[in-house]
Amino acid sequence: MALFSDDFSAASYDPDWTFVDNVGDCSRSLVGNGTADAHARISVASGASHDAWTGGFDAPHITQTIADGDFSIQAKLQTVPSSNSQLIGIHAKEDNTKFVRFGFYFGGSFYDPRERHSLIFCR
Repeated sequence: MALFSDDFSAASYDPDWTFVDNVGDCSRSLVGNGTADAHARISVASGASHDAWTGGFDAPHITQTIADGDFSIQAKLQTVPSSNSQLIGIHAKEDNTKFVRFGFYFGGSFYDPRERHSLIFCR
């Protein structure tokens, strides 16, 4: 499968996107359909762990399957992490234990999340 572009302006998700919610308490939606400000939204429920660091990958996310090979991604992230242990970003993953993550992480009140980023290779 080839990587496809999506501006998320349609009335529903393209069927090539898969929503993954391993904990089972989060949701996804499309906001601003038909406008230049359209975007995908993932809402994360409070009260349960949605860990993207240890023991697998329980953070909710949307995925598309692509063939092995070179690719490039351009994304606009429209939120800034503001609570302890929040992360937003892009993951290229083979499975729940093999992935590369590009993102912004907020680790506590002493960090400025706009200046934090991570490039993490897991194997």
